[in-house]
Amino acid sequence: LSVPVDFVGEALEVRGFLRLENVTGWAGLWQRQDGPDGSVAFDNMQDRPIRQTEWREYVIEGPVDTDATAVFFGALASDSIPAEFDAFELAVSDGDAWKPPAIRDPGFEAGRDPRTAGWGGNAVTGTQLTTSDQSAPEGRHFVRLVASVATSAVGSALPNASAKANTFVDIQLAPGLHARVRTALTDVEARVAAAPAW
Repeated sequence: LSVPVDFVGEALEVRGFLRLENVTGWAGLWQRQDGPDGSVAFDNMQDRPIRQTEWREYVIEGPVDTDATAVFFGALASDSIPAEFDAFELAVSDGDAWKPPAIRDPGFEAGRDPRTAGWGGNAVTGTQLTTSDQSAPEGRHFVRLVASVATSAVGSALPNASAKANTFVDIQLAPGLHARVRTALTDVEARVAAAPAW
């Protein structure tokens, strides 16, 4: 599945409420666009990090690339400092009007594991992703992310978007050090990767 044609070339806006447990870490919204050649356009607010301990609404926006094949979005936390997120909103504009694509459980009101509504955390052992009903900025619940590594993220995809073979995500391992990781393998590659190395 791919980004719907009517999203391509239009402005994309991601909104959400964020706060940190303390200011020694940072958090941010993120948005990633995958191109057909494995290229990735990525904004994770690292150049404007969120360090607030009270709920505030933040936004990132930019155009959907004309060759984008998939668009993903979410929020991230760093430095093993708990960060909390709520009330995600997504909108696409053609210059005349904003269109809000439906996203599943944007306020985490289902009150259960956010992964069941399509909000995936990065697959790092020990990263915690839970919901809470204590002082949500909107509705009754919000999600709490505790990173087990330098940076962990929670996210979802635009409707009708999915990871494709030869797409990548850049992960910050330490200041100035990043890893580019494949987000999907073809069936053949998956079988080879799963084969014993001896």
